[in-house]
Amino acid sequence: MHRSLLLTTLLSAALLTACGSSTDGRAPTPYRLDGVWGGVLNDQGVDFAAVAIDVTTTGGGSTGTVSGYGVLLDEDSEVYLNVTGTTRPGSVDLTLTDAYDDSIFVSANVEGQVLRGTWRYPSLAMSGSMRMAEEENIDLLAMRGTRGQGRLADMMPR
Repeated sequence: MHRSLLLTTLLSAALLTACGSSTDGRAPTPYRLDGVWGGVLNDQGVDFAAVAIDVTTTGGGSTGTVSGYGVLLDEDSEVYLNVTGTTRPGSVDLTLTDAYDDSIFVSANVEGQVLRGTWRYPSLAMSGSMRMAEEENIDLLAMRGTRGQGRLADMMPR
């Protein structure tokens, strides 16, 4: 009987861990995506655009709500963005929307200090990989070119 109780306790702990709950009774907290972050969008093995965002995460429970602003840059253009999304304990989903209500969708997993994942641009049926990290040296993302309001569709590789 004692072995049965021990086995039940171990299985319960394993299920709680697998489902993301902690054994101390606290629910997992969402990833905090706060401050200035920089990243790169990659298309077929080539980095073609840099993104910088300034966001905050709010909310409780296991899901956080992300809001803020950003800019997507390539060698010729700059597109200002509204950033919205959600975070969970190990992942981030963002929507980057331009002034024309066109959007890129980013889904990433937290890998230490780096977010790695994919981006999707349904308007042109495009997608690729991305990586992003908290950025203290924003000069690493600087790219020269024309500046101003633009459209996401104009920046996509053809």
